[in-house]
Amino acid sequence: MTINKTEGFSKNYDNAARLSKTLKRAGYVDIALDVGQSGVKIHEACTIGTDLAVYKDII
Repeated sequence: MTINKTEGFSKNYDNAARLSKTLKRAGYVDIALDVGQSGVKIHEACTIGTDLAVYKDII
């Protein structure tokens, strides 16, 4: 039995390869979203309480 005689092998192989590429891209998108979320959390952590500090300086 060779690959050429296996029915639907090339179709299934192409589908698996396409799925693999799609999942790889989805992984990159996930990493980018995590980096963005981390940046937002860092910004939030650095800015919370600064309004209170400014208010205390005024008084």
